[in-house]
Amino acid sequence: MPQYHRGNPNSRQFQSTSDTVGSEARQALMRHATNFMSEKADNATVAAVGQHLKDLASLWLDEENYKCICQTAECGFHCCS
Repeated sequence: MPQYHRGNPNSRQFQSTSDTVGSEARQALMRHATNFMSEKADNATVAAVGQHLKDLASLWLDEENYKCICQTAECGFHCCS
């Protein structure tokens, strides 16, 4: 049966940091991979937020979205009161 611990069989504590163990080469590779993925995630987040802001701006700049619905079911600013 596998042992799920980091040196103490009575502990169930897991590493919560991104530190890695192993050879110096493995640590360097994992550090590079982690940094690369972090940059990609940051770029994807920035792109998604930018697109969301553009979508919001297009809604805010469209005056049709501010018109009120009249009793006749038409929309217009003259129906707002």
